[in-house]
Amino acid sequence: MLTDIVYEKNWNDPKLIEIVIPTFNRVDNLIFLIKHLLKNTNTHFCISIIDNDPEGNFLTDFIEYENINHIPIRVLKNKLHLGPDASVLRALEIGNSEWIYLLGDSKIPCRNALDLMVNDINNNNGIASIVYKYKNSNKSPRILNKVDQLSSNDLHWGDFFLGGNSILHKDTVRSYFSIATQFTLTRSMLLIFHILALKDKKNILISENILIDGFIDKPNFYNPGLSLLECWAQFPLLTNLPIRNKDRKMLLGKILDGENFEDKIIFYKFCLIKIFRENIDISFNLRMIMSYRNSLSIISIEKILMSCLYFLSKINYCFRGKKYEK
Repeated sequence: MLTDIVYEKNWNDPKLIEIVIPTFNRVDNLIFLIKHLLKNTNTHFCISIIDNDPEGNFLTDFIEYENINHIPIRVLKNKLHLGPDASVLRALEIGNSEWIYLLGDSKIPCRNALDLMVNDINNNNGIASIVYKYKNSNKSPRILNKVDQLSSNDLHWGDFFLGGNSILHKDTVRSYFSIATQFTLTRSMLLIFHILALKDKKNILISENILIDGFIDKPNFYNPGLSLLECWAQFPLLTNLPIRNKDRKMLLGKILDGENFEDKIIFYKFCLIKIFRENIDISFNLRMIMSYRNSLSIISIEKILMSCLYFLSKINYCFRGKKYEK
């Protein structure tokens, strides 16, 4: 086994919903989140935490919390550091319950989140997954059963991969798990399960309810610029999903439409710092980004800016670079 169970309490029969939480080096965030979840009055859930830090000493301060006796909970530790996407997949894989709720360790669900999920499950038979409302603007629930229905103007693509914003039926996880393992660099694992279900014309409920109440502050070592560079460079792998070319173009269009001006400023600023202050060659990442971001237009301001950054990175590294980073 690549994963050991290091703590388990009240773990008997699976509940309707299993909350799976992959975590790495964010103990304070995790304890805050667990205490928040244990205040929930709904009893139809259990909690599995999967620690992706094989070298660290996992703290279990939260086990003394007064409501712990009422909720089944277990902690598992990966024997190897799997990286973010593979750790998410491992968390989905260990889920035993009928419904699996992947919750990022920086997301805080609403107090009635479990009630909303249970109500949606009970009122909608035969659905593959449920996606909730974060940036979506739909005012009423509806069922999707085709990939091209994601093109609706009131749906934001980020809501489909945001950890803590959707739940998957265990059959959905089992059906598409092997395909998802081929995309462990996309930073979009949940989105893959939703898209593959829609490709097979399975029903997905788009709820009008909100699950995420807020975010815990990122740790000091978190760099939003680096996150954007990595994510934007890895999103093009999604174009290899076994879907129609028309649906691929729609997906790329949704990705580009979903970004805001602030993200772009952070991205360009970060690239300039990497190129000129740190003398790091990021041309590989930029080439990957350009390969899909510019595929929908012949020329654009963004294409010109990306091209300039690409050549600046190559030239600067050739003349001044001291280290190389792919």
